[in-house]
Amino acid sequence: LIEVGPDSNAYFNRGSVYLHLHRYEEAKADFNAAIGMEPRDLGPWVHRAQAWLALGRIDEAERDLARAEEIDAEHPVLRMTRSSLLKAKGDLKGAIAEVDKAIAKSGSVPEFWFARSDYRKEAGDAAGALADLTAGLKFRPDDLRARRDRATLAAEAGDLQTAKGDLDFVIERTPQDAEMRNLRGRVLATLDDANAALADLNVAVTEEPSAPTHRYYRGVVRVQAGNMAGASDDFEAFLKLIPSGPDAEHVRQLL
Repeated sequence: LIEVGPDSNAYFNRGSVYLHLHRYEEAKADFNAAIGMEPRDLGPWVHRAQAWLALGRIDEAERDLARAEEIDAEHPVLRMTRSSLLKAKGDLKGAIAEVDKAIAKSGSVPEFWFARSDYRKEAGDAAGALADLTAGLKFRPDDLRARRDRATLAAEAGDLQTAKGDLDFVIERTPQDAEMRNLRGRVLATLDDANAALADLNVAVTEEPSAPTHRYYRGVVRVQAGNMAGASDDFEAFLKLIPSGPDAEHVRQLL
């Protein structure tokens, strides 16, 4: 505890740093100390519950959250932590309901929107997941993970302009991102820009030469561009990586 007295806030703050660093036992020790000094402080109870969750200790996390609810049952961070607990217990619907409450209380926190997007995507609600990403990005437009996720969902939904805008944003900042290069290549191919699509897929293949999806999609776009010899090379490379199965049979039909 450098330059800070050994009060509850100091222990809580250091415990929060340990929690962020995934040093959960040290985090719990500091939260224990903070709770011992100020048992009516909400933060140490909620953050200790998060540490328990990270360790897979559901029962202990639930007990800490029950104690936190006696202090402030409506606090949005408590709601978000309870959503994580319910998710860990397999109650995805309940987890989403807890995030709903957190957003109703503090709708300007992008992490809440992004978390609900993840849950909705897992629940099969792609449209809801996409809407939540858009809402969260209003508050944090430079979030690369959210941009990547929205690009993927938008492309799947056929919203190619939104997808391309997010892909341009991400690739400008991480030009060697092979997965996003692949996706933008496919989007550009659908938009009938085969040359630009190939430029992206070339980068994807260079960055990850053993990834069969890059070879496959570059072969498809080379067919679109009329480069049949290049397409055959890519399809042959694909078959060396995946020599059997339904995908391999599909590629053989393209040769």
